[in-house]
Amino acid sequence: MKKIFVLVNGFFILTLCGCSSKDINIQTISELEFDRNEQQLQNDKITLNMEVSDSYEQNQTTSSTEVLQSETEQNNSYADFSITFDFEDRSKTVDSNMIADWVMRLHDGSVSKDADGNPLFDREKVSAFVQQMAAETDTIGISRSFYATVDGWITVPWSDYASIYGWQIDQAATVDQLIGLLCAGETVTVEPQYNIRGYCRATDDIGTTYVEVDISEQRLWLYKDNVIVLESDIVSGTETDPNCRTPRGIGSIWSHEEQRVLGTMEVQGYETLVNYWMPFNYMDCGFHDLDRSEYGGTVYMYNGSHGCINMPLDKVKELYNMTENGVPVIVHD
Repeated sequence: MKKIFVLVNGFFILTLCGCSSKDINIQTISELEFDRNEQQLQNDKITLNMEVSDSYEQNQTTSSTEVLQSETEQNNSYADFSITFDFEDRSKTVDSNMIADWVMRLHDGSVSKDADGNPLFDREKVSAFVQQMAAETDTIGISRSFYATVDGWITVPWSDYASIYGWQIDQAATVDQLIGLLCAGETVTVEPQYNIRGYCRATDDIGTTYVEVDISEQRLWLYKDNVIVLESDIVSGTETDPNCRTPRGIGSIWSHEEQRVLGTMEVQGYETLVNYWMPFNYMDCGFHDLDRSEYGGTVYMYNGSHGCINMPLDKVKELYNMTENGVPVIVHD
């Protein structure tokens, strides 16, 4: 059946020879592609011998091919980058397979995008990855294996308030960070966002620089890069008084202060001016000078401190000058 287009009032009307008027379809000129050599004038009307469907379908096919090619190129781009979270002696990597799995897609398989044209990622899957990473690397709330100067390998239990040292990932912030990096589409190595930061990020986060307090030995050691650079006799809290006994745990020096008044008459019943003050937990325990007739031995059993670590002035001054905030403090029996 021959298709004839007739120009009427600015529109081409498609007619099929031998069909009724109800079969007539009106197409606008923008949908037509015609061969001017085949134009004929018949009774002041232009007739064209052409197939409208061929032109329209060709345009549609070209458009679909371009879209498919664009989607393919974007999908392939996910294999071109990765994101690595650094933990000093180990790492966690988001590889191309994970990225491809996290991309959200429409029903036709194309990538789902936001109003700005950025790809959308499954937040639940990204959150699950971050949660697992935190479970494997966070150290807040975890007991530590520790090599003590006198006793060798021991376990130092975690104790709330007495233990404050470690690392804790801010999971919500890290999810946002990761999604932003996914949208950027570049290979990078970063560290996650943290709620709490320690001093050393290795698996053994005590590291090689720390202060060790051995209660039973009444001795303190400062290690730097696994070398003892300072040691001193001490007096810890009165061991026979549960209100004064120095709490064991995994602390860290969180302040360096000079000429500090400790205690109040109203609350503690005493006020003591010290030259150097370095708190290491959240129970008002810290290193400070105190003029005593003797240190070490068994003084702490009956005449100890209120929980702090008392040191000779010259030694605590050295500790003050040789440490910085964040240095781990291990207090053990």
